[in-house]
Amino acid sequence: MKRGNAAPESLRLRRQAENRLREEVLTMPPPSTLEEIKRLHHELQVQQIELEIQNEELHQAKNEVEEVLERFVDLYDFAPVGYVTLDHRGTIRALNLSGATLLGEDRAALIGRPFRFFLANAQTLFPDFLDRVFSGREKESCEMTLLSPGKTPRTVRIEALASSSGEECRAAIIDVTESRQKDFLLIAQNRLAAMGEMINNIAHQWRKPLNTLGLTIQQLLLSYDQGALDRGALEESIQKSMGLIKHMSQTIDDFKNYFKTDKEKVQFKVQEVVARALLLLKENCSSLEVQIQVIDNDGKSIYGYPNELLQALLNILINAIDALMEKAEPHPKITITIGNEMNRSVISIADNGGGISDEIIEQIFDPYFTTKKDGKGTGIGLYLSKTIIEKSMGGSLTAHNITGGAEFRIEL
Repeated sequence: MKRGNAAPESLRLRRQAENRLREEVLTMPPPSTLEEIKRLHHELQVQQIELEIQNEELHQAKNEVEEVLERFVDLYDFAPVGYVTLDHRGTIRALNLSGATLLGEDRAALIGRPFRFFLANAQTLFPDFLDRVFSGREKESCEMTLLSPGKTPRTVRIEALASSSGEECRAAIIDVTESRQKDFLLIAQNRLAAMGEMINNIAHQWRKPLNTLGLTIQQLLLSYDQGALDRGALEESIQKSMGLIKHMSQTIDDFKNYFKTDKEKVQFKVQEVVARALLLLKENCSSLEVQIQVIDNDGKSIYGYPNELLQALLNILINAIDALMEKAEPHPKITITIGNEMNRSVISIADNGGGISDEIIEQIFDPYFTTKKDGKGTGIGLYLSKTIIEKSMGGSLTAHNITGGAEFRIEL
């Protein structure tokens, strides 16, 4: 780093000292004896040595500060994370080299430009994020898609904290594209594992209407042979058959929607997603005699990915059903409570399966951790639920034991 020219500074200090000395000479009486002259001379020599020592210490301290500053600048500029300083309007005030690389332009050309221009669909999301940052004193985070000229869009996590003055905020931009791609692969793996179970559920839900449809068709021929097939009986049989076909078609649509991937965030009701999850698990719960109670305390609409929330809920519910069956609970029951707390939507899923062992409760959200035997579990269901809720939906998923069972709590 440049340290500047020390000579002009020394001359300036010398002139100030000479001027002060002249002022003091005018006000101080001259020494009257030789001994006093010697004493003053000795004091001046001591003070000169002290000043030289202090000057050396100051130079050393200055050099150390400059070395620390140089190391800081190197760490700041070449950190693997992009750092950017923004004002209240989201205008870029400063950024490091990694940040400029992520944005795909020269650093000097980025100063003074709105950061939101480099984000996809940021018209409302990013201003809301900035409002949260500047209105509080805690770190806020969000995930957005970064658009850089000539580059593939990247998924980034932005973590920001307002300065003590409140005039600006400092944000870290972390490229999580590869991590999200791995998450998407895990989600796909989880969906494939669930597909067999879903197809089994379709078979269960189709078996009864197919049987009824077959009996209805056979009854037509029997009625014809007996001479009892008039237009009214025929219309009744047709209406019944069409009702069964419509029900089976709706079943296919319900399961088909489960495998769709949400591309954009939308406004949706939590109750609707819970109802869809229960519809998909209806046959399972009926055959296993699991009672499911829903307590709806008027959950508010939320902004996010409904299908991803559906998958998270299904994973938690299937896990609860499996736990109830494994522990052979005589009266298996799951209670789903929907409500609002502190301006957040809360979904709790509680069961009466005896709870989770203290030895493993801290591990249940780890990837590939499972207590199921004979390879029946993949160990990624609860991990993916936590990933979806916390990373895709910006919420939290926790688990704890309650009286007689366990409770999973989702906050959005």
